[in-house]
Amino acid sequence: MSTLIQVTEIDPKTVAYLARLPVPTLAAVLFRKGYEKQFVTGLMPLSTRRFAGPAYTLRAIPTRPDLRTAVASGTVPNLHRQALREIPAGGVLVADTGRTTGCSVLGDILAESLIVRGIAGVVVDGGVADTQRLAELDLPVVCTGSAPVPWPGTLYIADLQVPVNLCGVAVFPGDIIVGDACGVIVIPAALAAEVAHEAREKEEMEIFILERIRAGAPLDGTYPPNEAALADYAAWREAQKDKAE
Repeated sequence: MSTLIQVTEIDPKTVAYLARLPVPTLAAVLFRKGYEKQFVTGLMPLSTRRFAGPAYTLRAIPTRPDLRTAVASGTVPNLHRQALREIPAGGVLVADTGRTTGCSVLGDILAESLIVRGIAGVVVDGGVADTQRLAELDLPVVCTGSAPVPWPGTLYIADLQVPVNLCGVAVFPGDIIVGDACGVIVIPAALAAEVAHEAREKEEMEIFILERIRAGAPLDGTYPPNEAALADYAAWREAQKDKAE
């Protein structure tokens, strides 16, 4: 485990709220904070299910005959199975395979076992097996596509719960992974509550802007809002509060 960044405990309510926010909104908030490359490019979700949870990381490297034999014989632990046993309920399995797209670290049976244990989602920088079946299950999976070839012939699972490279995005254990139909964003754990709050503010602003645009307001001065539009937004927010009361 890296000593540079410690795992931060996140309020479950914050994680639940982040799961409801669109990935593009979260990406925009992080971009404003200087985190320009938190969106994971090159992967696509198998379904439109939203999810969020702390990362449980797995790092794989290319295998070789002695490593395959050691894992098969039990001389060294099978960290793939260990990860499936240890990832806590609500967590997101993040697998760094070095963009190995020709083999799978997940199929439908393993996915069913994760569903039973309450895992929030799986993100793999490579392929998975049984993609059609996985798309139907209540477990969001994000990957490069179909690869119905078992991983032991190609990969050696070298580490668990270490910082990993997910398609060019640094992921530390405990970072919050959020996914929806648009893809996956990685939120540094220490920023989760702050990002959730700012994203909520941004969502409210965009609801107001869309209402104005639909009512015929000009794009210039409305998006982004000028001073007059911001004043109207403040009044609109007060009106929303009155309605809620």
